[in-house]
Amino acid sequence: MTNQPHIDQTLPVQERIASFLRATDNPYQMQINGMSVEMRYCNGAPTLQEKMTRICQQ
Repeated sequence: MTNQPHIDQTLPVQERIASFLRATDNPYQMQINGMSVEMRYCNGAPTLQEKMTRICQQ
C-alpha cells in the first residue's frame, strides 16, 4: 500500500486522474491520511472513473 499521492488541483481532471494513477502502486488499495482504503467492483455502482472524477473535482 502506498501513501496518499499529492494531486495538483491546477491540472485538468483527466491529468489529475492520470497523475494519481502514476503515483500509486495499486489504485484499488491505498492509505489516505493513515486509513486503509480498498475499492471493489460492484455491478450497478458508480465506476472507478466516475468516483475518481468526483474526488478530483472537489
